[in-house]
Order: sequence, then C-alpha cells, then structure tokens
Amino acid sequence: MNNPIIASMHHLNMEQLTKTLTSLFNLYDANRNSNYVSENEAEFCSLYVLLHLGSCNKPTGESLSLWFSHVSATVLKSKEMRFARRILRSFRIGNYKQFLCTTAAQVSYLQYCLMEPYINEVRALALACINFGGYKLHPYPLVDLSKLLMMKV
Repeated sequence: MNNPIIASMHHLNMEQLTKTLTSLFNLYDANRNSNYVSENEAEFCSLYVLLHLGSCNKPTGESLSLWFSHVSATVLKSKEMRFARRILRSFRIGNYKQFLCTTAAQVSYLQYCLMEPYINEVRALALACINFGGYKLHPYPLVDLSKLLMMKV
C-alpha cells in the first residue's frame, strides 16, 4: 500500500470493522444472559482474532489475551476459533509451513479476505528462511519453491 490515500482508507476500514465486531460481542454478551446462543458467534470471534495478526496492525480495544479470557468455552472450541488460534500461533512464531497449509485447507472466504495482506508477508518470511538456511551453490528448484509457498508457476 504505497498510496497514502489507500493506506488511510484501509486503516479506517479495519478500525471500523474492529469497532463493529466489538459492538457485536457486546450484543452477544447481553443475549447470553438471556440464554440465547447465536450460531454465528464463533465465526465473528474468529474474524476478530484474524484482525490481530499483524504486528504493525494494532486494532483499538483490549489486548487479545485479555479478550480471550472473556470468550466462552463453547466458542473457543468451535471449528472457526480453533482455525483462527492456529493461524495466529503459526503467524506469530513464524511457522510459515503450518500457516500456509492451514490456510489452504480450512479458510473461509471472509477469513481469507482478512488474512490476504499477511499471506505475502509469510511467503517473504519463508523465502528468507530458505535463503538463509540453504546452501548457496545448490539452487532451490522453482517448482519445489512454488509448491512450498502455494503459488502457481
């Protein structure tokens, strides 16, 4: 995002999405007190977690670890939240292989839209790791590299 106008619009959109999801969680909490369970709560919680992927992206609101303490056990055990937590963990520790494989196998369209800016960042990390750890006199085959990075040649 070299264009400052696009970058500021992206920032505003992400900030607005974070605020909207926070308001939605407040509604879920209010409804939970009346014994109503929403079938989409886990999906929206996973989107909130995916908004916190980037280190340079600091969404407004409480820290993610504090936020996790308020999430119900049934939501934490849902398929969507297990996916989001696995993606977050592999992104933060730099496990590019697990990040890309989990993304390819389990991501929904909306989750992918939130993750898209970070996929190239993870691919760049993978290239740096391969370049640093590889033997310089033996080239890494492009076909193998494209499979590893899940890109078409």
